[in-house]
Amino acid sequence: MKTKIAVFFSFFFTQLVFAKMEIALVDEVEVTKKESYSLFDIVYLKKGTALELESLKKIKILDLTKSEIINVVRDNKDKIQLKVNDDFKIKTTKNLSREEGIRKVKNYLLTQCDECIFDIQVTQLTENSMLDFSLSESAFQGSRGSFMIPLKSTTSKLTGWFVGTWKTFKKVPVLNKWVAQKSRVMAEDLKEELKEVTFFMDKILSKEELLGKQVNRALSAGSIITREMIVHEAAVRKGDAVKLILKNGEIEIEVQGFAESDGQYGEKIKIKTGLNKIITGIVSEKGQVVSE
Repeated sequence: MKTKIAVFFSFFFTQLVFAKMEIALVDEVEVTKKESYSLFDIVYLKKGTALELESLKKIKILDLTKSEIINVVRDNKDKIQLKVNDDFKIKTTKNLSREEGIRKVKNYLLTQCDECIFDIQVTQLTENSMLDFSLSESAFQGSRGSFMIPLKSTTSKLTGWFVGTWKTFKKVPVLNKWVAQKSRVMAEDLKEELKEVTFFMDKILSKEELLGKQVNRALSAGSIITREMIVHEAAVRKGDAVKLILKNGEIEIEVQGFAESDGQYGEKIKIKTGLNKIITGIVSEKGQVVSE
């Protein structure tokens, strides 16, 4: 049994370590004309972390042709998965490209939620070709619905601003009927809808996290149930022996472990296994934690 578990852990962690960033080149990409470019300037992010997105700034492109870009990506194929539309082409603009700015903002937002749809509106842009979109993750940390990014020039003291707002939409579970206070949420109480969630993204619970939860107030049909609307019940105590379910695609295995901290339904906690490995998972029911 220990051998099988060890093999699974090896496979499980290998899949995590070698997950690739996914990027795309759409039909037409607009960029500001400048002396040099990187992958960061031209791609649309599909899936990846902010750190991976930042790493694209270091991957330089000699000329803006499809063949050059594909060759650059091929040289980094261990890190990047690329999708190129057949009609892909690049258009350069003399002044600072509004489309380029929106694309870069959207890429950073997608690192926070790749399942979300973002509606981005620009309210101010200093359109000068000597300025550059020097965006970074810090511009969006803790921000909800708006950005105000200073623009700088690498060749002069010229400065400017890139200012705008965004709305975040995501498919989330909502109630399909009225529920009374102290009711427990059942599968038949929920349906999935595309909702604007700009200002409470971090409070939304998945369907799996909601099932079996008790609500602390009466809620109407169409409501999104957030964390503060549920009764917090301890399902696992620190030191408890728990069943840890490990999932990776079609593969699923159960092992025993011990909770490193208290955990409520739907909360992430750390479990120490018999192999002294620490695994993070979500408390799915009393005495059970699931890691995917």
